[in-house]
Amino acid sequence: MTPLPPSAFFEVDTLFRQPIEAWINHGTLPEGSKFLQAALAGDMKHMVKVAAQHELSRLPTLLRFLERVAPDCWGSTNAMGEWLHSGGMTGKARVVGEYERTVVGKRRRRAEGEP
Repeated sequence: MTPLPPSAFFEVDTLFRQPIEAWINHGTLPEGSKFLQAALAGDMKHMVKVAAQHELSRLPTLLRFLERVAPDCWGSTNAMGEWLHSGGMTGKARVVGEYERTVVGKRRRRAEGEP
């Protein structure tokens, strides 16, 4: 996976755009927003408890965006933990690149008769 360009986040409200872009692309937890953390964790009860009215009104658009663009990055604390640990899309791209360099390259060398 490659990181998404800033233009991919146009539909995310400006209030959430930077923290959501950092979360999806780099696995950087939105530290300053208990609302976003609760939304990413799928903890609707806590999210409603800590939300300001202007945040709640933007929630449907945010959740549709997350589900369409990066469904693995939210929905439970386990999903959040895995996304955080992986480093977001940047980290996943790094893992895929490393896999291709080592495993795929090794298979290719074997197929070509190299050790």
